[in-house]
Amino acid sequence: MKDVSQQQAASILSDLPYEQWLSVGRMMTPKGIHKAKMSCLRELYWFLEPSSRSLAAIRLDRVAEWADESLGDGYLADEIQRINAMDTSYVDKCHLLCELLGERIRELEAITGKREVGDA
Repeated sequence: MKDVSQQQAASILSDLPYEQWLSVGRMMTPKGIHKAKMSCLRELYWFLEPSSRSLAAIRLDRVAEWADESLGDGYLADEIQRINAMDTSYVDKCHLLCELLGERIRELEAITGKREVGDA
């Protein structure tokens, strides 16, 4: 984990202005893709939680870019790119990304002293 200050951690966890929200989708059978926008790291984590009825429709390279440019978390962006480069299925990559985001959020919350994501 890259060391960040309390102020940086709080900034990474905060809501972004609308123009920096991340566009995502959720594939739902038989309805197709439902589009949404994520305003913060926690929201993306909740969105990515596995579901037996749907699958996240995201581009991992775009998520890494968003983490770096909008959230200001180069460490997280590098870890997302590492997952994206793995020779595994898209579904597995989404599960790994969700786990990574949960871990990163808990790390940042420990720095800020504010906890919102559980240990599950």
